[in-house]
Amino acid sequence: MNIESRIAQLKSGKRDIKTNCVGTALFIVGAIPIDSYISPDQTLDYYLSPIILENPEIGSVVLFSNTNGFLIHVGVITNLDPLLMIHRWRVDGRVTRDYPIKNYQEIYRRKNQIIIEYKLPRFSCT
Repeated sequence: MNIESRIAQLKSGKRDIKTNCVGTALFIVGAIPIDSYISPDQTLDYYLSPIILENPEIGSVVLFSNTNGFLIHVGVITNLDPLLMIHRWRVDGRVTRDYPIKNYQEIYRRKNQIIIEYKLPRFSCT
């Protein structure tokens, strides 16, 4: 199943299964079989390559962390120029497509420093 097919399956709001930005991003890139809640701790390292991409690619996972290494948010790159992502807001929140990365950067730059990394999944479940 390709990324567009997975995006078409996404639902916003409450469902039988809890979801979050991490699970939604991993589902979109094919690393997990269903959109679900995934803890943003070490389990993310299991699903994503340890290699940080120098430049984002369409379909790469974008990780937003603070300077202490705490993961703040996760999305998937959908466009390069301008740089856009698809992501889920909060647990069981709405899914927003083609959201400008620069908007998210501005939200967190006001609060503290933010680190942005781009990675690819280690494997595909399909």
